[in-house]
Amino acid sequence: MDQQRQKTPTELYQHAIAVMREVGAPLIPRNYELFYAHVAGGNEALNDAVHLMLSERGGFSQSAADEMYETCLDREDQGQRITECGNKLGNEADEIVRLIQEAIDTSNAFGATIEQVGRKLDDVSDPAHFKAVLKAVIEATRILGQNCFETKGRLEESRSQVQELQSSLISVRRDSLTDSLTGVANRKGFDLALDTIISEAKSSRMPLCLLMIDVDHFKKFNDTFGHPAGDQTLRLVASLIKTCVRDQDFIARYGGEEFAVILPQSTPEVGYGIAERIRKSIKGRKLVRRETGESLGSITLCVGISSLAPDDSVQSLIERADERLYLAKRVGRNRVESDFSAPASDAETSALAR
Repeated sequence: MDQQRQKTPTELYQHAIAVMREVGAPLIPRNYELFYAHVAGGNEALNDAVHLMLSERGGFSQSAADEMYETCLDREDQGQRITECGNKLGNEADEIVRLIQEAIDTSNAFGATIEQVGRKLDDVSDPAHFKAVLKAVIEATRILGQNCFETKGRLEESRSQVQELQSSLISVRRDSLTDSLTGVANRKGFDLALDTIISEAKSSRMPLCLLMIDVDHFKKFNDTFGHPAGDQTLRLVASLIKTCVRDQDFIARYGGEEFAVILPQSTPEVGYGIAERIRKSIKGRKLVRRETGESLGSITLCVGISSLAPDDSVQSLIERADERLYLAKRVGRNRVESDFSAPASDAETSALAR
């Protein structure tokens, strides 16, 4: 452990990459951050969790890694990255303002010089005097041109740095709101989106539905086939959900094997139709282990639906969808249950959902 602490950042980086490749971890930012902290040592909870995943749970699992990322790393670090980018942007903005002011001052000085020259020209009586005045104009023009050239270069440099920092902030924010395993939004992204979409729906008096989706018997599936197969299945579920929803809909991995879909401008009938389309697309899919071609059988899922009421909060809308989800599991699984009365026929709901 002491030897690890003495490694340089470059050596730790190389060690982390080597470990990631050895265990088959995708080379994505959050995995690198996780394994860098692991090989650096000092985080016993993280080290224990990594050893448990690799030795007792069938190898690397992205979902297990995501859980460790959220629970074992210091979450203040991401906030520090955002703060650092923000501070640098502020410093660059201050520098740009300073450069602009400097250019204004130079321009004003040049104007004053030209004005003085103009007054002197009124008193010019011989060629030598005229030549001296002309030299003063040329020198003032040269200084102005040089200052403008230097200011332009520094402004271009600041603009490049600002663009780089803006890209960094966008990347950090996107990373913080995306589930690395499935590529859809994570829980934080879902919470932010649902709050905004509910507010918009209420202000515009438009309908809204929320789907809570859970893969049936997923723990048993993981125990039987291993976490890598479970990760592959979660990616497939997310991909199939994407094919069943509309461009305006919002998909998130709510946690574990549970997903959520926000359906703006959707009546209960439309929500039911989309939920059924998702359920049927999963039910009919045969799963195969990508590496070996081994059959993994098939899976099903349950969907709970809630429709936005005038007095709903974010929490109450989620709770009602969860209640219907658990009802679907209690009464047989591979079902869709909703908080509104009997749905329309399959043909009608399918037509409405499109």
